[in-house]
Amino acid sequence: MYKKELKTLLAAGRTYAQARVEAYTRTEIADTTVPADLLKSPNNILAVEYLKAICQLKSRLSVIPVPRLGAGYHDSALPMKDTADLAAAGLTSPASASGIRSALSRKESVTPYMPQNAYELMTEQLAENRSLVPSDLDLLLHESLLRLKDHLEEYQDVGIDLANRIRALLGEYTGFESFAMHIKTRQVTLTRVKRALIHILLGIKKSSDPAAYARVLGFRQTAQPLLHRISQESSVPMITKLPKELPEGLEEDLHAAHIWEMLVCHKTGKPLCSEYQRQLVIL
Repeated sequence: MYKKELKTLLAAGRTYAQARVEAYTRTEIADTTVPADLLKSPNNILAVEYLKAICQLKSRLSVIPVPRLGAGYHDSALPMKDTADLAAAGLTSPASASGIRSALSRKESVTPYMPQNAYELMTEQLAENRSLVPSDLDLLLHESLLRLKDHLEEYQDVGIDLANRIRALLGEYTGFESFAMHIKTRQVTLTRVKRALIHILLGIKKSSDPAAYARVLGFRQTAQPLLHRISQESSVPMITKLPKELPEGLEEDLHAAHIWEMLVCHKTGKPLCSEYQRQLVIL
């Protein structure tokens, strides 16, 4: 009944998120003790997908729900400070990532809204101008869409309808954010559109193989015995230095890292550091 109702609602023009909530409330699977509004929260939607995967795989994983405290996923405003329940979580008042980014764009302090070590790392990167915003992708994404416009269906999250819509509206492209807003529909959410555009930019195709390696970026000296044990027993190669013959998935990861580094170097004016030059971080 649920699947039939879901298909009916999708055919009627509902977005997938809307159709799922309505189908849930209309069918016999609805649990009156669980509000349907819970399925509207991004974190809860992700949790449901994890639970579905655990059931499908017949996994023995134990599930421990962790409630989200503070601002919601999409909240762009900073929350009230000094609430007792949030202070108990170790922060004065956690904000969403959207709220923190929005506050930074307004030159507001976000010190009370982040763990101290995370705040220090962020301010260090910001001081060096090593941060990217969506507008930094504008030109590179435009070039990718123009170059790949006849093959858009090959990329992850890009269906035939979305590919045709991108091609039809490509002449109106002025930037990443505005183009994503322009091509989204009731059936294809803004988040899905942005993810699809990023997949095109990074060259992530539907045929792409999952990563078949574990790459070590850094470790503590005291962890060396553990790394040795992992390298002996892991089912995939553990990489500390990039090899000449790259395992499946690593080439795409290196391409994505190269794009990020190239854009950052363009902003900072500093020479590009390739992944082959990057050193392990050892503490």
